[in-house]
Amino acid sequence: MNDKEKQEILEYLDDVLEQVALINKKIKKTSQSKFMNDEMINSSIIRNLITIGEALKNIPNELINSDEFEDLQQAKKMRDILIHDYRNIQIKIVYDTCKNDIPNIKKKVLKLKEELE
Repeated sequence: MNDKEKQEILEYLDDVLEQVALINKKIKKTSQSKFMNDEMINSSIIRNLITIGEALKNIPNELINSDEFEDLQQAKKMRDILIHDYRNIQIKIVYDTCKNDIPNIKKKVLKLKEELE
């Protein structure tokens, strides 16, 4: 991979980290019941999750196609569900993803950035 490609990948990873920070900021102030019932909050976070998945779709599969980066593969799949199966979105799963999976996504993205820099 050349320097330009590497820089582009790093920018996409920064996009993921930016969205993770926004999710963490929103979810930190929000109880599960408020999240479940506040459409503005959960819609906003769904948008952040879609952006994370879209950014990760721009990362070459050979960089994240191992078990070590399974969380990143799952985030890409979640984006597809949120976009294409929007009628069946389960807000509880979105909340659980924010609480349980977003910290791991952040760790994996930071690790990948470190490997690329």
